[in-house]
Amino acid sequence: MKPRGAKIWPGRIVGSAAVCLGLSWAAGAQQLGASLQLYVEMVSLGKVSPFLVAASLRVSPDSRRAAYAVEDKQKRIYVDGKPGPKHHAVSYPYFSPDSQKVAYVAAGKKNARLLINGKAGKSYEQIGPPVFSDDSKRIAYAALRKGRWFLSLDRKEGPPFDEVGEIRFSPDGLSVAYLARRGAANLIVITGARNEELPDAAAGKEFGFSPDSRHFYYVAGGEEGQRLVLDGVSGPPFSRVNAPIFSADSKRMAYQVQQEGKLSIVLDGETIGQLYDGVSHPVFSPDSKRFAYIAKLGPSSQVIVDNRVGPAFDSLGAQPLRFSPDSQHFAYVGRRGDDYTVQVDHLPGPAFRGVQAGTLSFSPDGAHLAYGAKDEDGYSLALDHQLKKVKPLERLGPRTMVFSPDSQHVAFWARRRNAWRLCVDGVEAPKDFTGFLSGSRVVWDSNTSLYGLAMRGNTIYRVHVTIGD
Repeated sequence: MKPRGAKIWPGRIVGSAAVCLGLSWAAGAQQLGASLQLYVEMVSLGKVSPFLVAASLRVSPDSRRAAYAVEDKQKRIYVDGKPGPKHHAVSYPYFSPDSQKVAYVAAGKKNARLLINGKAGKSYEQIGPPVFSDDSKRIAYAALRKGRWFLSLDRKEGPPFDEVGEIRFSPDGLSVAYLARRGAANLIVITGARNEELPDAAAGKEFGFSPDSRHFYYVAGGEEGQRLVLDGVSGPPFSRVNAPIFSADSKRMAYQVQQEGKLSIVLDGETIGQLYDGVSHPVFSPDSKRFAYIAKLGPSSQVIVDNRVGPAFDSLGAQPLRFSPDSQHFAYVGRRGDDYTVQVDHLPGPAFRGVQAGTLSFSPDGAHLAYGAKDEDGYSLALDHQLKKVKPLERLGPRTMVFSPDSQHVAFWARRRNAWRLCVDGVEAPKDFTGFLSGSRVVWDSNTSLYGLAMRGNTIYRVHVTIGD
């Protein structure tokens, strides 16, 4: 059924089905050559004030809401187009992970308060940025009173310090860790499930919890050398240590280290590979069994997966390596001279003049791979290495290419003739927009419907697209 007030845009995907590198067109998927009918509805989230502070524009994690600060004679926060009360000064807005709460700091000439969904908390001299727990039930921030800083956790004040810095909740929300300074001593303070002060922390932001919240790490030391400390146990010393990456099951850990002016990777407590001129952040597969990183030696860069070294390229890393959701495949972009290829399991696809950064995406079932590829006509959707040329595009929106839950369709933002449109399987929906909101996502709310946030003129819209019969 056609939604009321919607418009139809018939489109056609041309070409032939691809069976390539273990990726195949799944039975029942949107068949090549089949027409699409796309229906569009727009929900206004309000007009944007001409006094918008551009850097303050924030999108909720579910990409359904927007908030921003306005700087006129008096300052205020707008949420979903609705203005809040006026203040002497306001911070940027902060959404909770569940997108239901909006917090910001409102300051007068002598005091500041944190407001959550319009409800004001205690008055302090200054307040730092608020941090929500992953379940959105808890909130923490740094507060200043009479020259002393402390952590306010669920409106309860912690011990005083000379400074309070970065704040991080454990994933289960039971513990909070934060940076603090007492005199010349840099500390990491943990409160909640366990309470302790760690006095030998490096003066950076290299600390945190494992995904299961059972492990805590931080980088200790300084210019003379650093080491990773995990659950109170120090690792070997290096010139420089970066924050580790945990596997999804929290049973494995890897991190970058520097020694003798070179870089290498420590995996599960052991240094692997050789010393390189550069290495990327390591990546674990979703099932935690596979491991990958990019290594640079001299003029060449290579991807190393499960200790298997891939082919050499002039450059890698414009967009990160991706594992498929089932962990069976991996993909990355390599460049040799003017040619760009997408490698799947170290095997090359066709050469293009470019691959749009941030578009590399596997389908949920792991059977398909999509990305934006550039040829002499412009950009097009590449699905399983086959170009789906409906109309040449100027560019595709980075980090917006998303498959439907059933892996039958892929959607993304694309620009043509200086206008942005939502596309499904390369077919453009009919409405033009000035641009999509930075930080927003394309979200499928069913197998045949999706939405995204965009600007048209001075109005923010939630754009809903439905695939019709």
